[in-house]
Amino acid sequence: MGAGDLGELRASYAAACATVGRHVRVELPQGHALVGTAVDVDASGCLVVEAEGRRHTVGAGDVVHVRPA
Repeated sequence: MGAGDLGELRASYAAACATVGRHVRVELPQGHALVGTAVDVDASGCLVVEAEGRRHTVGAGDVVHVRPA
């Protein structure tokens, strides 16, 4: 599989991912929580969450879809 194929696969996965575009709470292994919007999946398959004015890459954690208030 070439680099172009991997890029296409990542883009297809991100487009189909039910979490991308949703408001989420991520319970991180260190005991912290990150609350924000899931905006992408990076080239390594990690979830990208925009919170606190920056983008955070999440490789492990429990993700909960948060209902809008």
